[in-house]
This record gives sequence, C-alpha cells and structure tokens, in this order.
Amino acid sequence: MACKPREFGGLGIIDPKLFNLALLGKWIWRLGSAEGGLWKEVLISKYGGWRFLGEEGKGRSCSLWWKDLKEVWSSEGWGRSFEDSFEWKVGYGKDIYFWKGSWLKGEALKNVYPRLFSISSNKNAKLLECGFWSNGRWVWQLAWRRPFFEWEKSMADQMSQLLLGAGVAPGEVDSWIWKDGGL
Repeated sequence: MACKPREFGGLGIIDPKLFNLALLGKWIWRLGSAEGGLWKEVLISKYGGWRFLGEEGKGRSCSLWWKDLKEVWSSEGWGRSFEDSFEWKVGYGKDIYFWKGSWLKGEALKNVYPRLFSISSNKNAKLLECGFWSNGRWVWQLAWRRPFFEWEKSMADQMSQLLLGAGVAPGEVDSWIWKDGGL
C-alpha cells in the first residue's frame, strides 16, 4: 500500500525490491558493456565476468554482491531474457565468442549452423582468434576437426557469404547494444 502512487491512495514510496533489481541490472549491463573501470577488471579476474553469472551454485568464495548478481541473473529467466535483448557491436573481437555470441545478424552462429559448430575444432574461439589481417582486410580462418562432407560444403559456403564484410575493428571495444524491441 505504501508503494502505490499517491493518486491511488499510497504514499508514493519507491518499492525497494524493484529498485534493487533495477540497480543490479544496471551493474550487469555495465559488466558487459564498454563502460567499466577497476571494479570491472577485478570482477573479470576473480569471477570471469558476466558469462559466469548463469553458472550453477553460489560458490563459497563469492562476495555477497556477486551472489546477488547471480541470483538476479538466474531468477525467473531474467538472464535469458537479458541475453536475448542485446547483441554485440563488434570491436577488436577479444570479448565475443565466434560461435556462441550473438554478434552477426543478432543470432549465435552455433544456432544457425549447428552442424558446422559440431565439427569446429575450436568451439570457444573469440572473433580475434578466428582470422587475421592481410593487406588491411580481415580474413576469416576457421579450423575444422575434419574435411567437410559433400552436403556440408554448401552450409560452409553459405556461412562464408554471411561472414563477408564482417570482421573485427581494431582500436574499438566490443560492446553490447539493445536489439529493437529488447526488454
């Protein structure tokens, strides 16, 4: 009753639970965005960064603040809807997973090309590890566990066409951007 607006008979007090949820969400956003500082470097070195928020278990050595972030991430599917609401803006490519990140057309390549993902020899590669610069142009160089079967070649060609024009941007930081219609 106290948290209802005054117009509806309440006192207009901010709901502390919702306010805390919003603040924790902001910290999660800042953890994955280009913004940061020393606090972000400490969290990444200690806990591995935002990707580890969804890991099971609270961990005995975690700070109370990290435990709260993990709880917000996993409660009621909040983390899944959060991840579905952003995509990566490619910079240098050191923070974005080639197969698992939603960096190309807003969808993870492992979902678009599951067969190619299954025969990739480096499923956890970052963009920066999947190519090189040649004559001022980014060239993709993917590694496979085995040669393609005949029917897989068309998928690989299709993915190669999708990758044309996509690459890393030296000197820029990888960052999150909201998708249209996100959260």
